[in-house]
Amino acid sequence: MTEHYRYRQQGKFLLSLDQSLLSAIRFVALGYRRNRLAAIGIPRRLRLACTRAIIKDRLRLGDAGNVVELPAFGHIAMAVHRGYKVFDFKRASVTKVFAPGTDSEDAKLEIDANRHSSEIKAAPRFIEEDPGHAWYREEYICGEHATDPAQRSGKDVREYYPAVADCLLDLVGSRPPKLVDTLAHIELHADTSFRSRWLAAGQDERQLDEIVRYIEEIAGWLRKHAKPDQIQLVPSHGDFSLVNTIVTDSGLRFIDWEGLAYGGLYNDLVHFLFVERYYGRIGERFTDEMADFVSRYSEAAANRYPELRSSVDLDFAFARRLYYLERISLLLRRSISSNLCNVIIKSIATFRAYDLDAGDIAA
Repeated sequence: MTEHYRYRQQGKFLLSLDQSLLSAIRFVALGYRRNRLAAIGIPRRLRLACTRAIIKDRLRLGDAGNVVELPAFGHIAMAVHRGYKVFDFKRASVTKVFAPGTDSEDAKLEIDANRHSSEIKAAPRFIEEDPGHAWYREEYICGEHATDPAQRSGKDVREYYPAVADCLLDLVGSRPPKLVDTLAHIELHADTSFRSRWLAAGQDERQLDEIVRYIEEIAGWLRKHAKPDQIQLVPSHGDFSLVNTIVTDSGLRFIDWEGLAYGGLYNDLVHFLFVERYYGRIGERFTDEMADFVSRYSEAAANRYPELRSSVDLDFAFARRLYYLERISLLLRRSISSNLCNVIIKSIATFRAYDLDAGDIAA
């Protein structure tokens, strides 16, 4: 491990450049007692150590003027959903600390999801948890994000496909599938009551109306083409993309499994490809590329899991549009923000463009 890390100063925060966290990093202990950091072994002396380092001029200004270099004390903290993560480089572990007031059932579900994901070879190993659901610890995967320019230089996203397929095949077989009523599943994700809440929070009315129209359009099409009456749901990462992919010396590893739940067989695969298209990492042959990847993936899934035959044989246009509905529903359940609203609008445009290009959607 390096002995120093470079940070960019932004107000009272330091953003880690070397670790590509690009999230608020405090260089003093965060709410030591209030967030029960003592329980996971972060010493009180961390604040004093940082202060002494500055006093002794062990902090060196970088060329940019607002870039600093600090000794690696062993811990940094990163703000995340429902709390923050504490990275311990010496013990090669990362601990998720839940913010005070986090619903204990939500915390338990997240802990269970990460324990489940640790059964998958390409995911972090689960280490331990707090019985009171205040925190849990898992393996810290040392490597570089797959989206870093240095990793992508000279590479094509296709190079990642075999590892993506292997991980997802391990995932879908990690638990028995759930059989659910197709129409009931559609209705679960077709709720448009979000509009009043988002409008009251000051979000753009025209954008909200556009989202509502799209949900109603997709849900109506799905109801009309809902065959069979029941569908199989399998374990799903929920946000599978290169953003959550680490390149290591031993191959690709996949992180951030907090949202693991049940979804369609193709959900993670389709999401992976749409996110890459969203950020422009897949070129003009996107439709053909998705069709080819899905074809190879479905054949592998059918050979490995004969019990998933009904999921494999599900019409891909239907499976894809069900993913659209589930994805928008998931985003709408997150915190309300103009940025998130813009992401949904841009996603809808991407979905419409794909449907038009694929030409497999009938009225």
